[in-house]
Amino acid sequence: MGQKIVVILLLIAGVAWMEQDWLKTQWQKYTSKINAPQNTQNNLYTWKDEDGTVHFSATPDNKNAKLTTVDTSKISRLEPLPEAQKQQEPKQDKLLLLQMREELEHNRNVMQAEKERRIMQH
Repeated sequence: MGQKIVVILLLIAGVAWMEQDWLKTQWQKYTSKINAPQNTQNNLYTWKDEDGTVHFSATPDNKNAKLTTVDTSKISRLEPLPEAQKQQEPKQDKLLLLQMREELEHNRNVMQAEKERRIMQH
């Protein structure tokens, strides 16, 4: 009987080891629900100044401030674009321009050579 229990425990541990990533994500989902703030409604005041700039504040700092309720449970994090992609685009544009310039110079030289050939034939 004792050997069967050891085998079953080893089997459970083996399955848990193989599925550790799944178990980790499930645990994170479970704990995030427990630790999540209960109040997702937040009040803030908004107003627009004479320049058209919109201001946000926790207190009504302006006579035109309007109370606004924001549901923070719907706010998610915005991931920034990788820097490598931003820097590659100008390099690719410059490369394309250089290729176009070389092609135009080549075509101009071919046309000039053909024009000179025709002049020499007449």
